[in-house]
Amino acid sequence: MYHGDKRNGDGARIEARGKIACAFLSGYNISVAKLQVREKRWGLSDTPQKIQDHQIALLRKASVSERISRAFMLSEAMINLSRQGLKRRHPKLSPEELDVLFVEHCYGPELAQKFRAHLKERRN
Repeated sequence: MYHGDKRNGDGARIEARGKIACAFLSGYNISVAKLQVREKRWGLSDTPQKIQDHQIALLRKASVSERISRAFMLSEAMINLSRQGLKRRHPKLSPEELDVLFVEHCYGPELAQKFRAHLKERRN
């Protein structure tokens, strides 16, 4: 097994730990796992069973408010990552246009049209 850091042609740091290689591009963590993916009751998982059991035990010990807080933090992180991805793919769009694109991407074109009309109405 190889353990170490390298840089790719783009200058991104690549870490290899065991059978997992991760590239860190501008704050993004893109993991390429060569571990066997197991089918679990709740879906596919590449997380080792021992780690998964530990995570579940920690969640079970957490209070309701801690669980809700974690859920909100995860939701906020996913929204931020989605918005960053859209901004990276569409760098010339204005912040308002990016907001409309985010709504379209997450909630569909019908709601995006209503949101666009609301923004236009609010400007007038």
